[in-house]
Amino acid sequence: MAHPFRLTIGGVTWNAGANSNLLDIAGAAGNPTYPYVEPANLKLTQDASGSGASMSFTVTQPSTPSGVPWTATMDDNAVVRFFDDDVSATDPLFRGFVQSVAINLLPNGLGTETEVTVADPSAWLERTIVFRGGAATSTTSRNVGPITYSGKTDRQIITALLNLVGGRQDAATKALFDATLGAEYVGSASADLGTVEIAAGTLRSALDTVAEAAQGLNGVVRRYYVDERGKLVYGSVRTLATTYPTAAEAAPFEIVTNPASEVFSGTGAAWATTARDVKVNYDHDRLLKRIFAQASGFNSKYDANFANTAYLRTYNLASPQGPGAITARGGPRPEAVIEMPTAKATDRTKRSKVVNDLSAAVFFGRARNGPPRSISLTIRGAIAGGANEYGLVSGYARTGVSTWTLINRWRAGQWVSITAPGLGLTPAAYYRIETLSMGFEDRSFQRYHEITLDQPRRQGISGLRVSEG
Repeated sequence: MAHPFRLTIGGVTWNAGANSNLLDIAGAAGNPTYPYVEPANLKLTQDASGSGASMSFTVTQPSTPSGVPWTATMDDNAVVRFFDDDVSATDPLFRGFVQSVAINLLPNGLGTETEVTVADPSAWLERTIVFRGGAATSTTSRNVGPITYSGKTDRQIITALLNLVGGRQDAATKALFDATLGAEYVGSASADLGTVEIAAGTLRSALDTVAEAAQGLNGVVRRYYVDERGKLVYGSVRTLATTYPTAAEAAPFEIVTNPASEVFSGTGAAWATTARDVKVNYDHDRLLKRIFAQASGFNSKYDANFANTAYLRTYNLASPQGPGAITARGGPRPEAVIEMPTAKATDRTKRSKVVNDLSAAVFFGRARNGPPRSISLTIRGAIAGGANEYGLVSGYARTGVSTWTLINRWRAGQWVSITAPGLGLTPAAYYRIETLSMGFEDRSFQRYHEITLDQPRRQGISGLRVSEG
């Protein structure tokens, strides 16, 4: 039985154009000029924290035909897709674009090994520009200043930005994203953001501007990334919104530590598997419990009119000295000075609100008042026949009180139930997959998944500089 995996690169075919799958090792075996990828040389990551995903692999061409390597026909920044046809022949497990290609001569002097690195579409946000403009005539002019949005939520502004950008992209660029260049929103929309100005710049900088404005309202961090479907995922995802994840949020298996609790059949219960190398990590190095906000970016002459404590916020104190609602913890109190050169306020009342919003974002949204926790584990193994023959990827997840839904892939952003009493992890809680890596076992198409859950990577807030004490 042939394996279900496909790896394609824009512009690359072989066997006189009849094949584009670089994982078709059997098909390439009959001709040394055909390029192929050994499965053990392919590794991909997905990321739901906003830090970007990636893929790398090595292409072997035993003999270069007529001095023309397989890369000769490859598109610039070629679109790369990786499929599991048992899951979907149209919805890839990874999509991205080529960042670098390094060709090495084989020891026989006849062929090559080529190392290819690929970035996900999130990286393309920095290569897409947002600007205000349009055609002008001899009698008319166009405003090319900042784009201004008033009286809209963060979601409404992002939808408008994507519509603006989408209408200006060519077909090859749109292939990096879903057909509509659309967004999937998680959590809840912000309140009215007031007036938001977006200067000409990259789409990433525009999204940062909107996210920061939304965070300033209630301190809840907004994150965004482009997933393997090519959709921009944006929102607040600190906690699961409902008792059970929805079908779009659920993982295919629950994680248990007792083999007797594993479930691999039936449609009336959640499937469960044991995991390897389950570990819980607590990062005490990034704790932060008191901040001094140096409002150096606006009307700094007013700083002299306040005592320094007006800009001081402590994690467990009530307003205005702190955000409130955080229980005091033992141990020394780490402090930091945070400069806010981009903050906008013209009087002391407004400036006080800026500092309050900042402290809420630091202590609540970034969860730095206690040691951030992360959970790491590895999923290995397979079940003969069916979708799990090449690794555990398909199972029934609990999506309601008495509802179970078939989920056929692991993906960053899913919520997983973990039962590991020895580590303080109980099935009553769900943990979000922040990063996921997939690779193949040596000399095999059986895959494994390395997963990190629970604590998102810190996503910097542009315009802030932190000096920690």
